[in-house]
Amino acid sequence: MGVRSDYSLLINQILGYLLVYGPTVNTILELSTVIVNLLHLIILFQKPLRSSSIFILMIGICLSDILAFLTLFLFIGEDRVSWYRSLLSTLRYSGFEMTLCLPPGYKSLSLIGLTKVLILNSSRPISIWLAIQMAFLRTLSIVFPMNETQSVYSGYSIIHGNSFL
Repeated sequence: MGVRSDYSLLINQILGYLLVYGPTVNTILELSTVIVNLLHLIILFQKPLRSSSIFILMIGICLSDILAFLTLFLFIGEDRVSWYRSLLSTLRYSGFEMTLCLPPGYKSLSLIGLTKVLILNSSRPISIWLAIQMAFLRTLSIVFPMNETQSVYSGYSIIHGNSFL
């Protein structure tokens, strides 16, 4: 019984440290992610790199990550306890007093709040999808190393397919 007691004490201490220092560490990581992605974006916007489809996908990943983490940092803030529920309730619904004149079952929506929720819910999957496509494109170039037209065509088709999605 002594080992189980020590183990649960250790878990409680770790959880206590996470509750105290977690939001601060999370804020530092969000800011460092934005700064590192901005540096990557500066490098990727150089003219020789913009001609390759891999680097164009990397630009999309950087922009998506910057948008996601900047929105998290600016609009969620230091308080991250049940942030998603509070985000949906405070940002999506405007809460103006004019909602009293709406019929029952209707709610007034905040366009700014909906935009913030849309950015937060769409930027991560976009970044992940672009990374998967980049890995697929690299796989094609490794499987068919001598076929230059296949790799160029697949790169352009993936990029044009992204613009339609």
